[in-house]
Amino acid sequence: MYYQVKDLQEVTRRINIIVKLVSRTPPRKTRSHTLTTFVGGDPTGRIQIPFWDGAEGWLQVGDYVEIENAYVSEFRGKLQLNVGKFGTFRRIDPPEAFEVDMASPLLTKPSESQMPAYVPVEDLEWQTEDLLLRVAVKEKLKERTIQTKANEPTHRIATFLVGDPTGYIFLELWDAAISQIQVGTTVVIRKGYVQRVRGKRILAVADTGSITPCEEAVQVNLNYNLSEI
Repeated sequence: MYYQVKDLQEVTRRINIIVKLVSRTPPRKTRSHTLTTFVGGDPTGRIQIPFWDGAEGWLQVGDYVEIENAYVSEFRGKLQLNVGKFGTFRRIDPPEAFEVDMASPLLTKPSESQMPAYVPVEDLEWQTEDLLLRVAVKEKLKERTIQTKANEPTHRIATFLVGDPTGYIFLELWDAAISQIQVGTTVVIRKGYVQRVRGKRILAVADTGSITPCEEAVQVNLNYNLSEI
């Protein structure tokens, strides 16, 4: 799974991302290493990316770089994306329709007043939409295969139990989205919506929505089932 720069305020580890290097600082030498800090970006924002020992010799402003297994840290009020000893990076050909939002400020850690307002599970109602939720994934309940139209490919549909301290609800995902969620983790869901399926209230994710891992642990209240109301 690949993230965008805008996701990096909530995702801190195991990050795969593609960026374009748009600026850099002069190399800075420490006692035994050389540090060059680039700014990398994508259509959603920009972030500082430090590279150690030799990268300044073959990475250039304007390069497109694929980074895998990176992590985010904070330095002097700014967030930075670190390759680290377990990460990798390589130059790649320019992706199609990939432009950096040069007007966006460098990514910073949000203040408490800027933290997103997550909708608690207990507030979910039928046909509510454009939801932002942070939920724990407690269980994968089932997975099935269906064919929506004759002579068309089949689809996978998986149902998960997700929740927060206010209650839980069933989450239904299709096809590739199923692999974006793992039991025992916490995720942030953007552009979720609630629908009625087979008499139950079901949480789903819009085609324009996203599911991203979150480091913060969330407890689930298993005494209040929103799907059955």
